[in-house]
Amino acid sequence: MAVTTPTSFDAPRRAAGGEAPHAPANARAPRRAPKPAPTHEGPPSFATEFRQTGEAKPQPARPAERPQRERARGMNGHVRLLAAPGYGQLVAREPILRRAIPLLTVVFILVIAAYRVAITVDHRADILQSAEVELTLIATALAADMSYRAATEDAPLTGLLGQSLPAGATQNGRRVALLDEDGVILATSPFEEAMIGRPADAFLGPNQPMTTFGSRAGVMDVTVEGERHLATVHHLANRTAMVALTQPERQVLANWREEMSTTAVLFMCTAGVIIVVVYAFYAQSARAREADMIYTSTSTRIDTALTRGRCGLFDWDVARGRMFWTRSMFEVLGMPPRNELMGFREVSALVHPDDGGLYDLAERQLTSGETVPVRMAHAQGAVE
Repeated sequence: MAVTTPTSFDAPRRAAGGEAPHAPANARAPRRAPKPAPTHEGPPSFATEFRQTGEAKPQPARPAERPQRERARGMNGHVRLLAAPGYGQLVAREPILRRAIPLLTVVFILVIAAYRVAITVDHRADILQSAEVELTLIATALAADMSYRAATEDAPLTGLLGQSLPAGATQNGRRVALLDEDGVILATSPFEEAMIGRPADAFLGPNQPMTTFGSRAGVMDVTVEGERHLATVHHLANRTAMVALTQPERQVLANWREEMSTTAVLFMCTAGVIIVVVYAFYAQSARAREADMIYTSTSTRIDTALTRGRCGLFDWDVARGRMFWTRSMFEVLGMPPRNELMGFREVSALVHPDDGGLYDLAERQLTSGETVPVRMAHAQGAVE
């Protein structure tokens, strides 16, 4: 359990032209310190206040430095004792991160979008290619079977169409038509009475070369009644008839459109989460800056009050052996102020030998619960 125990004592200043005794004659009896109160889990920490006697003329308080200047110099004062070592690096790198994160976020989202678009376009091309291959296989098998049956059986071609259709030939919106050598529709599957007797343009669209070139024309994109279709035509062996297959592109790409919608929703959700995280970072960063400004302002006011009151304050992290001194603490002991933590050995050298070591003083204060006076050497040789 960490305990912060305030301790205060008075010490006479060094008289002009003489040395102050080790035990001050006019030192007042120390007041009883309040009972230690638990503050936070961790090693013990002692806060000790030094007050230097003597009258001082009241002086107007100096204006506090702007928090932005303090923050620009990094971590100052008491926060060095409390913050983790990595916090200073984070504070130093924060301006770079604030400028880089928006750019990196936009680049990341654009890269994801470009990757998904490329994958989606490739998937669409693969689906269309698979549909074309499937149409070609069905038309080839149907034309071959009908040619064989027409040569071996005495049956009309319209009757052979239903017998020669492969399984699943009319699934996914596919349609099959039997055309004579003049391009007139003789039969369809599924059966469509309105199509019987009509020219091939009603089934395959206008201005198409498939009835002339047959399988050599391959699978083509045609427009029938305002809708895009995949179509192919294969002649029978005796070239007295031909079979035509069509499939609406809408049916071919139905599953692809569903996947694209799902991908778009996932992408928008991902981009939304990233934007929320970036917003949270900037909000937290703004709160951290505001907290640093409040801390800097409060610390400056405390330092001003301690300086005007001729008092000094230091905080001792016993476990780490580090101490923080206020600027007024340096002034009380006649030392040049600095913004660095004091080492244990450096402070221990200033303690009067008759008072024992710093750890002895800390142990006596913890066990007795009373104020323990500490005498330290002035920079000019006196004891404060």
